[in-house]
Amino acid sequence: MTRRMIRLGVALITALALLIPPKPLGSASPPSSQLERLAGLANVWGAIKFFHPYVAEQNIDWDSALTQTIPKVESARNPEEYQQAIDYLLSFLHDPSTHTITRPASAPSKNPASASGPAQPSVRWTDDHVAIVVANDFAQFAGNFSKLAAIKKAFDEASKGKGIVFDLRSHRREVDGDSAWWFTSQFTQALPVLLDHIVVESSSRYRIFSGYPSEEGGSGSYYSAFVVQDGTTMKATGTAGSARPMAFLIDAGTPDLSALLGGLEASGQAIVVLEGALGDGFGCDRYLMDLPDGVKVAMRVDELMNPDGSVGFHPTISVPQSSGSAATDQVLDAALAAIREGFRPPRHSEQHMPSIVPSRPEEAYAQMTFPSKEYRLLALFRFWNIMRYFHAYQDLLDQPWEDTLTDFIPLFEANQNAQEYALTVAKMVARIQDSHGYVDSKVLLEYIGTARAPIDVRSIEGQTVVTRLLDDPAAKTSGLEIGDLILAVDGEETGARRKRLGEIFAASTPQALRWEVDRALLRGPADMPAKLHIKSAQGDVRDIVIHRLKDLPDTLPKTPIFRVLPEGFGYIDLTRLMPGQIDDAFDAVRDTPAVIFDMRGYPNGVFYLLGAHLTDKKVVAARIETPTPQIPDPTQESRVKFLQYAEPDDPSPNWKYKGKIVVLIDERAISQAEHTCLFLEAMTHAKFVGTPTSGANGDVTVAVLPGNVRVWFSGHDVRHSDGRQLQRLGIQPDIRVEPTIEAIRQGRDEVLDAAVDYLKRQR
Repeated sequence: MTRRMIRLGVALITALALLIPPKPLGSASPPSSQLERLAGLANVWGAIKFFHPYVAEQNIDWDSALTQTIPKVESARNPEEYQQAIDYLLSFLHDPSTHTITRPASAPSKNPASASGPAQPSVRWTDDHVAIVVANDFAQFAGNFSKLAAIKKAFDEASKGKGIVFDLRSHRREVDGDSAWWFTSQFTQALPVLLDHIVVESSSRYRIFSGYPSEEGGSGSYYSAFVVQDGTTMKATGTAGSARPMAFLIDAGTPDLSALLGGLEASGQAIVVLEGALGDGFGCDRYLMDLPDGVKVAMRVDELMNPDGSVGFHPTISVPQSSGSAATDQVLDAALAAIREGFRPPRHSEQHMPSIVPSRPEEAYAQMTFPSKEYRLLALFRFWNIMRYFHAYQDLLDQPWEDTLTDFIPLFEANQNAQEYALTVAKMVARIQDSHGYVDSKVLLEYIGTARAPIDVRSIEGQTVVTRLLDDPAAKTSGLEIGDLILAVDGEETGARRKRLGEIFAASTPQALRWEVDRALLRGPADMPAKLHIKSAQGDVRDIVIHRLKDLPDTLPKTPIFRVLPEGFGYIDLTRLMPGQIDDAFDAVRDTPAVIFDMRGYPNGVFYLLGAHLTDKKVVAARIETPTPQIPDPTQESRVKFLQYAEPDDPSPNWKYKGKIVVLIDERAISQAEHTCLFLEAMTHAKFVGTPTSGANGDVTVAVLPGNVRVWFSGHDVRHSDGRQLQRLGIQPDIRVEPTIEAIRQGRDEVLDAAVDYLKRQR
């Protein structure tokens, strides 16, 4: 669905909704709770933040608007006070077209101004032969296109004068949207007969996004922008030189002809004389939002862009609203005077030119170690709305994202200190179920532990098993052995510790969560040694104390990165292979019947270089979708879809490896590692051996929250080349091999052994 189709559909729905008299405030339905009202505030604040043009182009502190409004919402005792609080929020925009919709005590008639007056359009003449076309009883034009012929006839008659004035003022009569639509449709269809050259209507500009653009950078190429939608071109049907100077009289009840009138003004064919103020919503499309307590908000989603670069609709002449007692019509007199004296295309003053204000960056409020309640709710509202519009995997969540808002408002309100706030943020982020959802918070890191013990552990067969002793004196002298079981850490039973830590990590899959907890399990303060209660392979249970180190280097295995195994198969460790080593690695395994790629970890950006040796043609490696929201309605999903290819060098002088390919995988493979698997899958039809990968792919982007907290998340939806889901599943093994504690103790790599056995059977 295109932006134009979305906008037209939403505009029609909004227009129709505005016609339906809402239930008066204070009606029989019970008032909404404070929780519901705050959730409504979060919705409208986020929609305006991303889609109201003023927030992007003007120096509006929208965060401050929220934090000042929150107390007003919390203190609202009834629906009327809630509506007043929302009006206060909207007042920061200084936009008459964005406001709550006032509830009448009773439903008004659809159009109080009946269509019983003289038939319209009517034409009368001044003494000096200027035609005055009256078309302001808009109900006469509703229902069908039967008036089109009459309008054309009136225009043809008026074209014989030396000028034309169109009186489109409703004179304060109520005008329903249905009548306005029929009138504007017929009026614009008939107008070309009065033109002798084309008129390009004013454009509109609006906000669009391609993913969530972060000030922190990243590789996803995410961005936001203003897009200018070209105005409609109206072709002239009059004969050359037949056009007459025109003046349009409008008031607050005139239907929205702003784009047409702006184009006529700019082309020099017409002037516009405004009586009083512009009508509500004149010159923009609006989106209608339903909030608790029956409150509705009509919000601007675009603005007029004139041919001279000015923004907004600007009448040529403005005349104060008539009291109705004046003997003369000052508006008509001003229009007639302009026609008689001749007029030039108006030049908009500099005050109407678009503001050039750098986009306000997301404020981290770094000075707030423990933000106040209003700023804690700002953190929730900001992150919730970012996920609502930009998280690529909303459809894969276990529970609706809307629940997160109402679930966490009370939790953020109840925070008593910085640590509670940091933990609440982490638990909120965990709801996105995306292993890219990493929380960078000094306070949270201190809770988990700033230092680590010099050993690696892994969850195997439901036990926490020591899998590696790092090259550190503390590890060598600790008495620990590979294969020992960790029963408790710092007096906390391992199962309970895993459950506690598991609540603060965002994880796409159960295996991803286990790995996140594995890495955090032994962390603690740098000045506090780890007290481990362990069980050895022999069944001995004892306590061990081992120092934690803050700057502990992650020593790599000392085995060769690439080699030929004793069984004659090639082996390349993709977690350690560097781009500059690719040619040497393939040369080393060139004569082998098969190569085993070890992808049990994180690679070094080699996936796009493997094609030089693995494929001689361009193949689809991944299908990628990027959220591109264009309107505030999150149900109207918009995405850009594109393909990513694996291909050989161009030209490609390298020889191609033609042997079988096997890839070793487990939960330690995430993101780029999984992307590497997609490329290998597409280029070689590789067999995967091991256990499923983490299940999190898509270039990350960053949200910034109060308290100097940063949160990463997936900005793209990445899929297999055939469209199969990857996120929250991971790469699935063709041959599933679960590691065992016994093999760990014996120093055997069961996954590698299974790959070798498979290849032996293929000979």
